[in-house]
Amino acid sequence: MAPPGSHRTIRLLLFCGPETAVMQADTASHDPMGESFVPSAKQVRQRDHAADVFSRYWTLDMKNSEYRRKSEGKLIRGFQLLVNRRQSLFGMYWYTKRLFHGDEISEYMPFHFPIEHDEMPIPGYSRKYALNEKYTVRQKDRKFLTGGPLYDRGEGRVIVVPFPARQSVRRFIVASVVPVVGFLGSLASLVALALYIWA
Repeated sequence: MAPPGSHRTIRLLLFCGPETAVMQADTASHDPMGESFVPSAKQVRQRDHAADVFSRYWTLDMKNSEYRRKSEGKLIRGFQLLVNRRQSLFGMYWYTKRLFHGDEISEYMPFHFPIEHDEMPIPGYSRKYALNEKYTVRQKDRKFLTGGPLYDRGEGRVIVVPFPARQSVRRFIVASVVPVVGFLGSLASLVALALYIWA
């Protein structure tokens, strides 16, 4: 007999990416009328890893109700942008959930939960996030976030805009095809050299 929620897991993974499946499962877990869902070990590892990576670079300043990058030099910040080392909103959500609900009694419990998500897709995006009430992300740090869109209710606008789905597909194709073409080119050169030597 399949474990509870396993069929739902398969359906989610078939029609959306793994991160979206985790977020949809999170929504289902809060729906008293919905189907019971038990996250797989792989999904738990995925969300915990994303939270760990986010916490390495970010902190939530409750005094100013602001997400901000931890202190680092301009050279390091510039390098991280150069190599596209950005952190995901997926990681931001699970980092926040760990702060508020990770311990049996959390110091953050009296505060309103800062970020929410909607698993329903919108054109070009697999999921979207929104900051609650007065919370925001420090202006100069927003360029280090990816995987949006992220809507700031205080500013009334989207502050983290992701690549549209078609651009993501294009980038994936380029990242996948270029190394293969390079390998085939090198292989062809070796074959030509071998034929020349043996001729």
